[in-house]
Amino acid sequence: MLFLLNDKIIEVDAPELHLSRHWKRLGCGEPTAMCASDAVDFSVMVINAHLMDGVELDMDVQRDLSALLIAKTGANAALFNGTNSAKLNVLPEAVLMRLSDKLGARDEGGIDEVWSGVA
Repeated sequence: MLFLLNDKIIEVDAPELHLSRHWKRLGCGEPTAMCASDAVDFSVMVINAHLMDGVELDMDVQRDLSALLIAKTGANAALFNGTNSAKLNVLPEAVLMRLSDKLGARDEGGIDEVWSGVA
């Protein structure tokens, strides 16, 4: 399954299975006990901490957060901008596949360009 995380397309095979194997690495606590808002709040906290420290998210963390958000919210796109909230969306898989091709071919472009392309 494809997931748009800010300006990156993340591929997560079997999100629930991935989450069941890697939730301890992510540090979110037992995911079966989480509700959707807890998953979003946790993701906001992790991403904001990385943004404040100027550190890019590791690919494993990106995949783990994507799996968490897919499993708990059903969304396949999330925009984090440093505030205490996130914008979630459900996009058709075909849109994500085209966007993945576009992102793979581009040299530069910002998050606004990506999200205006899927809006």
